[in-house]
Amino acid sequence: MRRRRLAVVAAVVAATLLVASCSAFEGPEATPATAAPTAVLVTPTPEPSPTSTPEPPTPEPTPEPTLSINKTIDYTSVTSVGRLIELTLKVRNPGPLKAGKLSVQVEATGYAIETRTPIVGCRPDCRTATGAEGIVYVEWTAPAVGKTTSYTVQLRAKKSGTYRLEVRAYRGPAGDPLDRLATWNITVRVR
Repeated sequence: MRRRRLAVVAAVVAATLLVASCSAFEGPEATPATAAPTAVLVTPTPEPSPTSTPEPPTPEPTPEPTLSINKTIDYTSVTSVGRLIELTLKVRNPGPLKAGKLSVQVEATGYAIETRTPIVGCRPDCRTATGAEGIVYVEWTAPAVGKTTSYTVQLRAKKSGTYRLEVRAYRGPAGDPLDRLATWNITVRVR
């Protein structure tokens, strides 16, 4: 029985070799049906080793700090010479991050702010500066996460007249604001 198997295997090998050698000498008339089959070598893809490090996940974008502000500003619309003009805004930090600084710019329309309505203080205490164009800059620490705070800029009415002011609120320091929160145009009458 064993001899018979060997004989069959030898016959199959001989036939394969004969077909392969004949197909090598076939001319242009050979057709795919008569050509010998070709072997395809398949290389298995190596499995990742258990010690390999997977790619880190794509990081989530870091949220930006935010502040929300009332659409309206409370202000002194009528006052007398020597009295205060107060500009009050309410700001909320909805979270989840600290917002850093809050800044306000006050600009007079048609006059230098220092000549008629100079800044004399604010509540809570703030840092102030006057820019080259006569713009007053005010800076506070923004509200804590989840808190709402009122901020007031105080100007002194030095001369009688009607004055137009543009007030702009920003998230960020006075010298380098990040996000504009609101802009108001107000008119103050001083008797």
